[in-house]
Amino acid sequence: MKSMILSKPLKKAAHDTGLTQKEIAKKTFLAYTTTNGHFNGYPVTTDNAVLYNVAFNNHDLAFTISQEMLGLMGLVDGCQIKKDALALNAFQRREAKQRKEVEAEREIACILGTTVSELTEKQKADLLCHSVEFADEILFEMSQLCRELEMIGMSFMDLMKQKIPYWKQQNWIE
Repeated sequence: MKSMILSKPLKKAAHDTGLTQKEIAKKTFLAYTTTNGHFNGYPVTTDNAVLYNVAFNNHDLAFTISQEMLGLMGLVDGCQIKKDALALNAFQRREAKQRKEVEAEREIACILGTTVSELTEKQKADLLCHSVEFADEILFEMSQLCRELEMIGMSFMDLMKQKIPYWKQQNWIE
């Protein structure tokens, strides 16, 4: 099982949320001594990193974990994420849930029915918040998709070539 040092991001997430190490240990169902060790530089396994991510619900921590523990797939700007299928799936589910919560809370469906010229500043901010959540979800979905394709010896481009005739038939694309 892979691991990494998360002491700095954990300390920052704890500071940002105001949680103590004991409270974090309770939320993650980890022993206090384990949590204390992670805060003091001991390696964190992928499973425990996912527990911390869920407990903190912190975008900076999620990004750090995804970069360090999930990363070797190159992204547009040269960032990297790893291809651990189970962790990718867990992060994708979490991000999908968060996006749906933001979507409902900020009434995104109603905003999308508004013309661009009629958007208020609050609606624009709500769309940006939703877009950020959606981008997180897409990152993990694309990573998981590429990992699955890699496992069967297929490239993303091969998949697109296979799907384009179907999408055209459905009139989804021209």
